[in-house]
Formats: sequence, structure tokens, C-alpha cells
Amino acid sequence: MKEVMVTVDSYESCQQRVEIAASYASEIGAHLTGLFVTPDIKFPAYVSGGIVAKARKQHDAEFEERAEIARKIFHDAAEKFDVGAGLLALQGDYNEVITGHSRCADLLVMGQAKKDQGETAGQIYPDKVILQSGRPVLVTPFIKCDSRQPKRVAVAWDGSREATRALHDAMPILRLAKTVELITVAEPQSATARYADVDLVLAQLARHDVNAKSYRIPDSSIGIGNLLLNRVVDSAADLLVTGAYGHTRLRELVMGGVTQELLEHCSVPLLMSR
Repeated sequence: MKEVMVTVDSYESCQQRVEIAASYASEIGAHLTGLFVTPDIKFPAYVSGGIVAKARKQHDAEFEERAEIARKIFHDAAEKFDVGAGLLALQGDYNEVITGHSRCADLLVMGQAKKDQGETAGQIYPDKVILQSGRPVLVTPFIKCDSRQPKRVAVAWDGSREATRALHDAMPILRLAKTVELITVAEPQSATARYADVDLVLAQLARHDVNAKSYRIPDSSIGIGNLLLNRVVDSAADLLVTGAYGHTRLRELVMGGVTQELLEHCSVPLLMSR
């Protein structure tokens, strides 16, 4: 990884998010790019020109104030972790700007979506970017967590394409961890996934100098999402790596239930790939 990108804003949770991104960039020797987005403001055709002009002026002034707060948070974190950094301030559709720019990075860092803050308030829901960007996305929690490079990493493994993508996207981070735990759950697998035996994965990780072990959960009766969240707590993991799973609904790809549960409730940084 040589380019870590992080979304920045004026919310309280931004400082932790940016410090996590700066810490990761510093540890793996990557450049850090901050991305601040001012959303487009749209009006119905019947609204008069004078009202539109006044509203645009207020909108731009508000987001310039937010941008100044974000700039300070970003530059303070870059200085704290002594990492090369640059900030982009752009205007446009949140989803389009963030998704498009993330494709020019090795890792995108975003914050958990907060239900009482819509996209017009300065945030975007990570699931949209994860499904569309083609890049690994690290989602940081709202609650306080360790901002340093993770030392105890939990990896959800089921032999699927999504889990494989996430595991290998996280490899630069796994190499720096003290311990890595591959978590498997006793549940039906596809014929292909059954050949991706966890012991073979452990052997491959060892060749990459990753200190890994496996942990099997024999019962999935309380739901895979809850099992993974519980194991993260029990093992004192400070990062969870997992594939992002989706399904088609009304010709649109949307997140599956387990993936959405992890995005909303994970108490440590969550690295997802699809």
C-alpha cells in the first residue's frame, strides 16, 4: 500500500478517523490524502433566482467553515504521525466524488454512518462506496478506539471470493500485526469454498510472515454477525477484516444482513472488500 485516503469532515468523530488513517499510513510507509466534499445544492425549477442565490451563499459559507475545521484536524494528525499528506477539497455528489477518488487509492478510510445525520449533513453511508469502489474500505467506529496500527487482527474466513479479496487486500496490515486469527463458522459452504481449507490459508499466510492461527465457532444459531462481533470482543481484537456480501434487489446491488450488521455495530475498525 502506498496511498491511504481518508474522508474528512467537521464532526467530532473525524479526529479519531483521521488519526487511524495517519497511523496506518505511517506504519506501512504510505502517503495520506484527505478528501473533503462540499455537496451540491439543488433546487426545484419553480424556486426564484433570488432565493437560490441566497441559499447558495449560505450553503457555501457553512461548508467553508466546516472545511476549515476539517483542514486543521487533518494537518494536525499528519504532523502527529509524521506522514506525507495532502488534502483535497471538492464539490459534487458525495457518492460520486468519494467512490471515484477511492479508485486512485490503495485503502479508503471512512466513518460509520450515523442514522441521525443524512448525506446532506456532510456524510455518506460506507456501504455505497464498498459496493461501487472496487477498493478495500476501512470503516472506523464512532466509539473511542485505539488509533494505532492494529496488533491483534481478526479475519472472517469462509473460503468465498469476498473473504479472499479482503484477506489479500489486508496483507500489508496483517504483516505488521502481532497476531492474526482466522475465524470460521460451522455453516454450509459452496463446493469451491470447501477447497479453500483454513489450514492452507494459514500456510500461505506463514509464507508472507504473518503470525496466524484459526478459531472455529461451532454454532451459528445466534447469527453470524453477532458471533463475529462477540469474538472480536472476546479476543481483544483491534481490527476485523471481512468480505462485503451483497444481493440484488430491484436491479440494484445492496448489502446483505450480516455485512450491514457489522457496518452498524462493529466497535473496532472494520476492513471490508468486495
